[in-house]
Amino acid sequence: MSSKTLAGGATAAAALLLGLALSARALALSRRHLVPIFDEVAYLDQARGFARLGGAAAVVQCYWQGRCREDNRHPLYGLLISPAIRVRAGDFAKAKLATLACAWVLIGAAFWAGWRRAGPGAALLAAALAALSPTLAYLSSRVLADVLFAALYVTALEILIAFEGSRWGWLGFGMLSGLAYLSKGTGHLLLLAGAALAWRRRGARAVVSAEAWLAAAGFMFVAGFLLRRNSLLWGEPFHNFNAKVFWLDD
Repeated sequence: MSSKTLAGGATAAAALLLGLALSARALALSRRHLVPIFDEVAYLDQARGFARLGGAAAVVQCYWQGRCREDNRHPLYGLLISPAIRVRAGDFAKAKLATLACAWVLIGAAFWAGWRRAGPGAALLAAALAALSPTLAYLSSRVLADVLFAALYVTALEILIAFEGSRWGWLGFGMLSGLAYLSKGTGHLLLLAGAALAWRRRGARAVVSAEAWLAAAGFMFVAGFLLRRNSLLWGEPFHNFNAKVFWLDD
């Protein structure tokens, strides 16, 4: 076995240990947090509503028709945890484990991004910055969409950078941006990164480039049902209850 293979295996093993360290800290915090509070209650209620509707296809139809009117919490996280929600005492614990799983995806995305940018040392540093973050450990012990959003954000940006020369990469970036928007109301701002890269590559022709249109198509394919619901009920595709706070409006 070559030294390069051994070094890569050691780096991956170290990243795995970092993930386990995060899990231990998150689970310790979780054991002291036995009752859902604030947004956690709302996310669990949303997931139970989705479970009653009968699955992802029924939820998409509900939004498409304008019957699902929740305009504060976007639907992806609730959909993610809804299969485990049965209005039982264990629902809260299962939902927290789903958040922890999202943290593992985030660490993996950071590791992959670092590896592609500068090799195994940078990969391990990127994974460590995520895994040793007290904030990530705290959020991973809660029922919140933030960790899912962060994982999708990092993955989308790395797909964009790694595969900027591939049209499939631009389509994948658009779809991941759509998923990020379905998890949090600011996810569509990811498209600005795509627009900036398209401008760097194509200049003024970026607006008519295949890459830009593929990214937009991927976003619309994934998030179009929510954009349609928002347009039907509130007259703006990117409506969100929190937008006034985010933009510091009146």
